[in-house]
Amino acid sequence: MKRFWDKVKKDSGVYGADGKYPTECWEWTGYKDTTGLPYGRFWYNGKMPRSHRVVWLLTYGTLDSNIDVLHKCDNASCVNPEHLFLGDAAINFRDMKAKGRHFVTNNRKLTEEQVKTIRKMYGTGEHSYRSLAKLFNLEKTQIGHIVSREQWRETV
Repeated sequence: MKRFWDKVKKDSGVYGADGKYPTECWEWTGYKDTTGLPYGRFWYNGKMPRSHRVVWLLTYGTLDSNIDVLHKCDNASCVNPEHLFLGDAAINFRDMKAKGRHFVTNNRKLTEEQVKTIRKMYGTGEHSYRSLAKLFNLEKTQIGHIVSREQWRETV
């Protein structure tokens, strides 16, 4: 799909979010989210999914809507298929934690990505407010406010 690939810069000179990933990222040069992380967006089959989901579909052909496409390189703008892998909210959280991208105190502000992860994990039915509070080092009531959208209303 030429229209998609015209928006990809393969010789970006970018090597992951921290500049230390061993192979070069393919940078999305098209439209990007203006809030939260700079994920690319692309019109595809009447919807506007994130560009790294589209590249997964173009490369591998199928993708379950309940599965996330995650970045090994932690670069939200990267669409290099070799930098992507599949996982659910729990895998995404473990990956973030292993890479030091999770918050560790109640005083630290949450990112949009963390809020989405909390809601996804709760939505699986496998986690309670209490278990999420332990995982994210928050109060149980804070998790409740996030899940019920009393906080972070605008975050999907």
